[in-house]
Amino acid sequence: MSNISLKFKIFLLCVTLYAVSLVATSFIITESNYQNMLNGELQRFLIEEQSMSKSISFYITAYQKYYGTLFLERLVDNIMQEFSQEDTVLQVYDDKKTLLASNKADLWKKYSLENIDTALDGSRNYIFRIKDDKHFLTISAPVYFQSSTIILNISKDITYIDDFRKNQYAYFVKAGFGVFFIACFIGYFLISMTMLPIKRLSETTELIASGKFSERVMVKQKDEVGKLASQFNKMAEEIEINFNKLKEENGRKQRFIDSLTHELRTPLTSIIGYSDFLLNSNNIDSSYQIKSLNYIKSEGKRMLNMIENLMELILLRKNAVETEEVELQQLFDEVKDVLDLKAQRQGVKLIIQGEKVIVNVDKDMFKQLLINLVDNAIKASSGGSEVIIRSESNKEKLTIFVEDSGKGIDSKEVDKILEPFYTVDKSRSRKEGGVGLGLAICSEILKAHNANLQIKSEIGKGTTVEIYL
Repeated sequence: MSNISLKFKIFLLCVTLYAVSLVATSFIITESNYQNMLNGELQRFLIEEQSMSKSISFYITAYQKYYGTLFLERLVDNIMQEFSQEDTVLQVYDDKKTLLASNKADLWKKYSLENIDTALDGSRNYIFRIKDDKHFLTISAPVYFQSSTIILNISKDITYIDDFRKNQYAYFVKAGFGVFFIACFIGYFLISMTMLPIKRLSETTELIASGKFSERVMVKQKDEVGKLASQFNKMAEEIEINFNKLKEENGRKQRFIDSLTHELRTPLTSIIGYSDFLLNSNNIDSSYQIKSLNYIKSEGKRMLNMIENLMELILLRKNAVETEEVELQQLFDEVKDVLDLKAQRQGVKLIIQGEKVIVNVDKDMFKQLLINLVDNAIKASSGGSEVIIRSESNKEKLTIFVEDSGKGIDSKEVDKILEPFYTVDKSRSRKEGGVGLGLAICSEILKAHNANLQIKSEIGKGTTVEIYL
């Protein structure tokens, strides 16, 4: 049973319920009609017997009044002549249960005469009997004659009622089978249509389980199955989003590990190589020796700078910020004081714009953030260009802009430059002692202030960094 499909189980259940309902309905209707016909026939026969008994009593009274003494034999003969019918068995018994007359004398010889006993007690009664595959309704009623009692025993063939019941059962069987097969066909079709969305849901689940998270269930129904499919699609969408986030996060972690490994291995390899050369060489030119030592020193400083930046990045993620009210224009001026000399050496002009605005930030962190952004803008700019630091505010938010007209960044690189160790121009970064942690630190500072950063850039036209507070 466990290997049978759900659709077939539902089909079997529906077929079983239909078959049981059909049999029960056929039985109830047929038996109800049968009982109604029996009761109707009984009522008509009772009325007929009552009329017969009254006629006989009237005959007895009238005869005795006009003709005098009425003998029993003459009364019985008159009853048989007047009331005997082809489809009715008419019998007359005396008070000793002796059969006086019968139009079919041998019919009830095998049956008891309990109904005669009841009639002799003065009660009219009836009984249903079956003889030779025929069904009879028998009524026994007393008729009082002089000082004695005679019993009218009247039986009527009601086999036609049994035949009607048989025919009705046969009709229900024939019609039931026809309707049953039609209902099976329609039911199977409807169940298949109902189960189709569930089948699609199952197939989609298997596809998602195999890693195809973009698959969705295409269901247009508005019923419970449609709602289930809609909820499933929402769940699948959430799974896909979370999976992509997890995949992206794992990708960032792997790039971080690869970059860290590379950033550590490259200077260490050079330091070890120069150290081995200095240790294993006896006659070394003093200028080459100084050059080797200077390289070892510069690579060591770069590694120390990288470690300090990593520590700073870790501390930013763990420590809470201590904010204070800071005048933004003053902070811009301090950043300009720090970087103005470097900008002048590269022929770049620093421009401060904006209004006096008070912001609630950690001053040292936010200053470092702006220094990193402006420093990157200066590095990307060529001589004669400008780097602009400005702010715009409205009732809803404050936006800080750092704009340059330098090299620009490819759109494919923009989403990655906030990752640790990621650099657009690796040769320039290494030459200038950078390891690609500056923007990652900026990103953590902004997260600590619940602020957002957006980078807009175009190759050859420059870059604009927007900070939303």
